[in-house]
Amino acid sequence: VYYDDPTYSGGAVTYQATTVLQTIAASNHRIFVSSITTASNGGGATVPPIYDCVCTDMWLTDNLKAEHVTAGDTIDLWFQGEQSVKGKVLQATAIPNKHVVYEIETCSGAIVRVSESTPLELKSHVIITPKSLRVKHDKLATLKGNSPELAWETVIRCDIVGERHVMHISVGDGSFAAGVNPNNRVITHNAQKKP
Repeated sequence: VYYDDPTYSGGAVTYQATTVLQTIAASNHRIFVSSITTASNGGGATVPPIYDCVCTDMWLTDNLKAEHVTAGDTIDLWFQGEQSVKGKVLQATAIPNKHVVYEIETCSGAIVRVSESTPLELKSHVIITPKSLRVKHDKLATLKGNSPELAWETVIRCDIVGERHVMHISVGDGSFAAGVNPNNRVITHNAQKKP
């Protein structure tokens, strides 16, 4: 789902839908809103699949990658304020199919790869998806090494890097840190609880 806003002025828009990723990327003024899943049978028990999380090769701690995480593992969590806490993973599910992934980088070089529907919380506490990130404007929280202190950093890059496998990680109503470098990770939402 997307809309066109050639002057970036906001206001009333007309939403469009496509099944072709290139359609969304085809124009500078095209704004990605979100992806949707339409249930095939529409029955009362139909539950949409969970695609929103980090790539399997992201580090969650200095010795744990997302692809190896299991329920009960201890990782860095964030709920509110300016510090992270250690907490337990409640559930971890490998998503079988590959999904469109964005690579996001902050000004210190913290890099995380997430699916296109992964919620991200800005410093202003607004929750958006990667496509809506405003490069050189929006700030995301990062964690450095073993320090619990959050550093809010400007996003300098947010690019589609293809399709990859992702891991859905549930930590209750918090968020968690993940990244390419275990000593410089980005806080990403646990979308099951924080839409």
